[in-house]
Amino acid sequence: MFTQGTFATVGAQSTDTPTVYSYKTNDTISVVSAVGYFDDKRQELDLGDLIFAQCVDGFFTLDILNDTSSAEVVTGLRLTQVIRRESDFPVSVGGRHPLEAKVYQIDGNVTIADGLDMADGTTLTSTGARINILDYTGTDIYIKSLDGDFSVLSVGLDCANGTLLDFEDISAPQTSRGTFDTVTIDSCDKLGRVKNVASLVFTNTRIGSVITDGINFEGLIPIFAYEFIATVVNGGTLFELGTATFNIFDVASFNIFVGAGTTFISGLTDSGNIVAGGQAQILDGRLSGTGTDLTGVSVRDDILWKFDNINRIQDTNPEALLHFQGNATETVISTINTPVKVNAVWTIDSESFFTGDTTGKVIYDGIKDLSVPIDISVRLFAAGGGTQDVTVYLALNGSIISGSGRGVEVSGTKGQNVSIPWQRELITTDFPEVFVENNSGTTNIVVTDGIFRMR
Repeated sequence: MFTQGTFATVGAQSTDTPTVYSYKTNDTISVVSAVGYFDDKRQELDLGDLIFAQCVDGFFTLDILNDTSSAEVVTGLRLTQVIRRESDFPVSVGGRHPLEAKVYQIDGNVTIADGLDMADGTTLTSTGARINILDYTGTDIYIKSLDGDFSVLSVGLDCANGTLLDFEDISAPQTSRGTFDTVTIDSCDKLGRVKNVASLVFTNTRIGSVITDGINFEGLIPIFAYEFIATVVNGGTLFELGTATFNIFDVASFNIFVGAGTTFISGLTDSGNIVAGGQAQILDGRLSGTGTDLTGVSVRDDILWKFDNINRIQDTNPEALLHFQGNATETVISTINTPVKVNAVWTIDSESFFTGDTTGKVIYDGIKDLSVPIDISVRLFAAGGGTQDVTVYLALNGSIISGSGRGVEVSGTKGQNVSIPWQRELITTDFPEVFVENNSGTTNIVVTDGIFRMR
């Protein structure tokens, strides 16, 4: 996998299987090349160091076996610092290790007393989250990122006494991105604080115990995602939205234990945490424990939230149901063959993503176009006189849908029931209503009973 020239440069011959090479003090590796990559980094080695040279998946790697030096691993065009002890991190300043924009690879179980300050471009990783654990024993913030992207990948973490994360953009709000992918977090006192960043994503991650509190959000955060996650919440609120706002708030494919006295999600009413045109989605998950599922946020009232396939939270289901009974108020007919709105006082039985009123007007509040069944059932009489031919219609935005009309013959003593099953696509602010017309004359109509349903 190496060229003859490559090994000539480092003082050895090319073979199919890389060999361990020994270098004396002050020897230098320079200009190492592999297929598709070139790196001119010069690394000084100490006496007795052994290095492995290998090319895997198109990346050239130099790894120190006897890590008594400050030499670093070269992976493609990025530098990797192998961490086997706390002293392998940069020297702590004020109780925190100032990391650089490179890869820090945890090798084995490592305990640190001081927190980590991520640079823009820092990656914390390992070869496996269960066999390589970085345990922070302090009580401060474990991982802090200010004005920069960072990634935590395939590594185990623990901070039973500390706060896992503090992530904020100050100089350029909504520009930094943070990622936790395939991470095992044995425990943390608090998950932390997130403010004005571009995005934060947790995926394929297990959190063994959130002891005191979860994540507190502040400012505008365009994207937050928490997917393919198992979490145990033993204290506080897992997601405390406060007055923060989001374009996308996505929690999906999760198994979360919500302990006694804790809360899954706490937010503002009336979709106050979601910006216009945005959406929150809580999908495909299981909640257990005796804690509270939602505070402030409402499945039925918050039109910018969508819930689906959660074991103990009802699915988002736009619907409305209104009715009246025993109505004696006449619907005034001024002109033959002219539909008018049914005159009755309606009771609003239920509404979700719709707003109904007592006149029978039902406004669709949802942000997505909705194709919905609309059902009408009424009983009606003529207010007097002889037999009258009447027609009942579904109306939309004040205009009848002619194809929905159903005609019957009624009189003052002979009532009829009329049912109209219909299907209609609604857009935001559309409002269905029930209209009636007299096709025989101008005798008023009395609609005594009615049911009006969207589902």
